[in-house]
Amino acid sequence: TASSTTIAVAFLNNSMINKLRLGSSRTLQGIRCVLADADIAKGEIIEEAPVVIIPKSDMKYIDQTVLTHYEFMWNKENGEEAIVVGYGSIYNHSFDPNIEFKQNYEKKTMVFTALRDIKKGEELCSNYQQGDDPAKIPKEYVNYKY
Repeated sequence: TASSTTIAVAFLNNSMINKLRLGSSRTLQGIRCVLADADIAKGEIIEEAPVVIIPKSDMKYIDQTVLTHYEFMWNKENGEEAIVVGYGSIYNHSFDPNIEFKQNYEKKTMVFTALRDIKKGEELCSNYQQGDDPAKIPKEYVNYKY
């Protein structure tokens, strides 16, 4: 039920948030994206975004909404997923990502880190299917126009 959903207290790395801005993707036909508004160094934490944890029992409701395209796997063992707030759910997908994400279970945040140096004006992209074989991922999951 919705009442069992845990909402994390917001924790954002404000010094990095100032290095980001919303824009239009040059590679994904102008859809919304996150751009670097300053150079970002490899290994730098870009954002530590709070998450809304969705219990497995609530996923049947989420799957009937546009939010199904924004969910992240939170805990594979119990089937929990999460909606990442801040810029977290706006980073687009790439099989050649420049950022990665990891769960911080204790703080209930998703941490986004630069995989390489990122230049000002560059779009920030993560691999939504981290560790999955790209050939086995249905096209609708990576070509959805948000």
